[in-house]
Amino acid sequence: MEPLHEHDWRVTVILRGLKLGKDGFLVDFCFVRQEMDRILDPLTGANLNEHSFLAGMPPSAEAVAQRVFEALDRLDWHGPELAGVAVVEAPGCSAIFSRPAGTTASNLRRE
Repeated sequence: MEPLHEHDWRVTVILRGLKLGKDGFLVDFCFVRQEMDRILDPLTGANLNEHSFLAGMPPSAEAVAQRVFEALDRLDWHGPELAGVAVVEAPGCSAIFSRPAGTTASNLRRE
């Protein structure tokens, strides 16, 4: 196991849709930012080995991407769908947790 260390990860939300709204936008990025802050702020400076957000998972970029995706997937995006979440741990080192095109949240949820 690696010694305890910090990361300054960058998290990107990937949304997709077939048409823009009347306002010319696919999504309200203020809403996206608000939800990302709600999910990620409690993780800032936290020991992810002990945080409930990753309960039972290793503190990896892959696990963070999956958990953020799962948290965002519960939201009503009012049109577009959540396609994926990317977490960049370092330049050239990233993980993307995504839903295959054509699948829905209900097909991906575990029983």
